[in-house]
Amino acid sequence: MKSIADDSTIKGVIVRVESPGGDAIASDEILQALKELSRKKPVVVSMSDVAASGGYYISMTGDRWWPTPTRSRDPSA
Repeated sequence: MKSIADDSTIKGVIVRVESPGGDAIASDEILQALKELSRKKPVVVSMSDVAASGGYYISMTGDRWWPTPTRSRDPSA
């Protein structure tokens, strides 16, 4: 991500998150790297239908983010 941040030809970054979660330390390392990147470039986060736990956590760094709409699991809905 540092090379992306330093590349003047890249104007912004779209991050697609598709994760059932994961290790807290790894999620925090990704979060910190994305925070550094977002200081230099706009970051947009696109969340798939699976963006739980660590995936949701790293999504917080986006200047904008879009979750994928999900269907209700309630059979009466």
